[in-house]
Amino acid sequence: MTKQSEWLSKTEYLEQGQGLSSGQKIRVNHSSSDCQGNSNSLVIERRDDGSISACCFRCGRRGYHSDKSAIKSKSFGGGVERDESSTGSKYTLPGDGRSDTKEWPIEAVHWLRKYGITDTEILDYGILYSECLRRVVLPVFATDGSLASFQSRRIFEGDPAPKYLTFFNDNCPFVSNNHFGKSLVICEDYLSAIRLGRIMPAMALLGVKLQAHHLEYISQMGYTEFLVFLDDDNMQVKKAQLEIKRTLDKLGTCTIHHSHGIDPKEYSDAELLSIVL
Repeated sequence: MTKQSEWLSKTEYLEQGQGLSSGQKIRVNHSSSDCQGNSNSLVIERRDDGSISACCFRCGRRGYHSDKSAIKSKSFGGGVERDESSTGSKYTLPGDGRSDTKEWPIEAVHWLRKYGITDTEILDYGILYSECLRRVVLPVFATDGSLASFQSRRIFEGDPAPKYLTFFNDNCPFVSNNHFGKSLVICEDYLSAIRLGRIMPAMALLGVKLQAHHLEYISQMGYTEFLVFLDDDNMQVKKAQLEIKRTLDKLGTCTIHHSHGIDPKEYSDAELLSIVL
């Protein structure tokens, strides 16, 4: 078994991938020195944009090759399906995504557990692990149940890909399952919103700026009391907090929690309760 952080050598898949037609996918034997895979273990695909992806479902390693003209946002390769429709380019969740943490590597489970995310919340929020991507996948669903966007998070040390990769189909904000009341917490990331959502509705900005679709949702839901809870460990974020407050004060009353560099997901439930209420 290879180390989880290793990638496929291009000699293991590139030549076979270049022999494929656009959109064609094959399964072959992965007979590398450190993975004697069976005849179905290595999947090689030639995508519509000419890029070639590969993933071995035995050793878990993956690979990606693209021309310079390939779409940059897809450069992590292997696993995300692209659906071309009349409404434009859209991404769907990895087909090998699993919600049962018993089937996850310990690194993926540990990343969620250290922030107190439970198996029930993993199911409720549709969180997955993709073996081919080697990432935890955090989806965002629209009110009609369709996939609006998703973010995937690197979990293995030594993985050269970015820590987070985020794809947006629609401008739909991530808000915790709790939608009751007039109060809303504004935070930065998904896991913080899930943790805060145990107490009251929480919206993850995936950044430090209120976008038009955030404000549209806030207006539709009728929220009038706001708490801004960002990781304000630098002056840029502190200025962003003030800008968010100025905007939300026009819709009701807004308070800033000065976290001094601590994300909401890093607090205990009791500590969050004392801060939010």
